[in-house]
Amino acid sequence: MDYLLVSSEPYLLFSDGELELGGLEGVGNYSGVEIVRISLGSGQYAITVHLLDWQAEPGSQGTDENLSPDALPDSIVEIFADSREPSCYRVKIETFERA
Repeated sequence: MDYLLVSSEPYLLFSDGELELGGLEGVGNYSGVEIVRISLGSGQYAITVHLLDWQAEPGSQGTDENLSPDALPDSIVEIFADSREPSCYRVKIETFERA
């Protein structure tokens, strides 16, 4: 990835068949914030978060310096089947280490 800033260590996820994605403000069924549901087979997965430097991408900002509709997203979440021991995964709350 040309504009990758940093990637997290993998987090452990156990799926029961459906994954719900949303922002932190959407945690809990009472918030009313929109979530995205993804069908994901039951099993063990690893999740890695990749933070992108979309501002370094040519054309990511318009002439008014606002975000272009074609700009890269801020982050990409990668989900993949994995069978490592649970002790091999990241357990820290903060996704990225501060420099």
